[in-house]
Amino acid sequence: MILGAPLGLLALAALPTIVAVHVFRRRFRPRPVSALFLYGAQVRTVAAGRTRQRVLNRASMWLELLAAAALAWWLCDPHLADREAATQIAVILDSRLRVSARTPGAGSTAERIRAALDVRFAALTRDDRITLIASGTPPRLLAGPGALPEDARRALAIWKPGAAWHELDDSLVLARSLAGDGEVLLASDRIPAGLPPRIAVLASGRPLAASGLVDARWLRDREGERLVARVLAQGGASHRTLELRTVDGAVLARQELTLADHVPASASFALAAASAPGAAVPDALVLALTGDDPLPGDDAATLLRPPHPPLRVQLALAGPARAMVERALAAVGDVVLGGSSPQLVIGGDGAPPEGAWQLRFAPSGAAPALGPFLARRGHALLREIDFTGVLWAGGLADDALPAQTTALLEAGRAVLISERRRGRDRLITLHLDAAHATFGEHPAWPSMVANLLAARRDALPGPRQPNVLAGHPTTVVLPEGVPGVTLIADDGTRARFAADGEGEVLIPGLERGGRQRLVLDGSDQAWAELAVLPLDARQGDLAEAASGERAGAEPSSGAAERRRAPFAHLLPIVLAAGAALAAWACFRREEGHAP
Repeated sequence: MILGAPLGLLALAALPTIVAVHVFRRRFRPRPVSALFLYGAQVRTVAAGRTRQRVLNRASMWLELLAAAALAWWLCDPHLADREAATQIAVILDSRLRVSARTPGAGSTAERIRAALDVRFAALTRDDRITLIASGTPPRLLAGPGALPEDARRALAIWKPGAAWHELDDSLVLARSLAGDGEVLLASDRIPAGLPPRIAVLASGRPLAASGLVDARWLRDREGERLVARVLAQGGASHRTLELRTVDGAVLARQELTLADHVPASASFALAAASAPGAAVPDALVLALTGDDPLPGDDAATLLRPPHPPLRVQLALAGPARAMVERALAAVGDVVLGGSSPQLVIGGDGAPPEGAWQLRFAPSGAAPALGPFLARRGHALLREIDFTGVLWAGGLADDALPAQTTALLEAGRAVLISERRRGRDRLITLHLDAAHATFGEHPAWPSMVANLLAARRDALPGPRQPNVLAGHPTTVVLPEGVPGVTLIADDGTRARFAADGEGEVLIPGLERGGRQRLVLDGSDQAWAELAVLPLDARQGDLAEAASGERAGAEPSSGAAERRRAPFAHLLPIVLAAGAALAAWACFRREEGHAP
């Protein structure tokens, strides 16, 4: 005989306990009375202590013993043969976009995976347990841990792939931690190389030739605004038509593309030429490939117009310094000189208006310096700039640096560039004598101006880049005084993000493509939008897809509870309950309480 739970035998200790209760039961001293009405429970006197007496052959005692033995039977679970352990399985659903590829006449890969897993789940019993995981960054639990088969089947029915490209490592780690000793199964469109041998695989893909967008951008330069795209064919040559459309579907322009296998093709649309004369350029446009393709998810991309217009710059200086600034601005471009409400003031002696950055010249009397130059690490103004060969004149002695001011560039004991913060505004000072220094003729000067303009644009409220590749993080700068923003996806899902001290919000990589709204705290109106582009060359690689199965190298039944037949579940419980009720009825009758 095999015991499923040997510790259940401890319940047999109740049997001698019941017998002891009956052996050492209380006796009552006989008390004669002259009339029956004087006999009652309230006049009984208990003899001192307990005395051992002969066990009476009463039905109540035997029924109590039977109830205790039935409970011990249920707890220790005796059986004659080994019982089959319940199945525990963790299933990883590959949720990347390429799993939604459709095969003519055979449906999509996701549909075949769903049908194959549904058959497996339907064959399991109610004692089996399933953990269903959708891959992603991070992976998501669709059912479980340890869900019933019917719950897993319902979750499987509503699963849809379409996530950005991601590796499956995090999903595999999660599945192995939740499965314990059970089976881990990966459902995908192919058997990945380098997969641990313990992982079982169900592959339902078909090798197909596909082509799609792998990159799309909205650019603004001196020639105007334009949309550029890269298209890649994989698995065979292809001929596609790329159209520029409005969000309503009106075609503005199109280009015919002949695609060689694994050779990217580029296309560009100038918006000034594509738009009607005198018409404004829309704030959202669509690039779409026409024609049949097994993976339509990468055949279209909606792009939003970059929000920041040319930077407004005010010049408030003269002489050699003004000439060197004008040369640098002409080389960098994308600025507007003059106008009200400047965003950057170059020159001037006093502080700029609130909301404006400042770059001013303040030469001092330090000795000229040829280096070496010590730059503040990681500062946006000095990123990737080499000052070697610069003759710097007009530096400030380091002991004369005002309080609350940070040195950005130094040479010896001279401060060459310093910065003071005023809220979010940056007041930058060049301790430079432009007439005697060579910095204005050195390549480092226009590079520093370009960095300054880029940093100022990045600090303006709004998304730094409204068109974001799926899976890639992006940064949003909030208006001053706003503590956070809520991201609302197409399906209504909301996620709130708090801003740091600079008003910046880092939004992690989003998995699903489409337009998503940003709503500021305290408002119910959309403040800005993000266009998430599900574009990645690896998503369209369907030539290596395949069908097949691979069993895990270490099959195991898992650590779930042993299966017990319904009869083994119910009979001991019913017997114990019946015996306990019968014992109570017999006890009442034996004590004279029965009616």
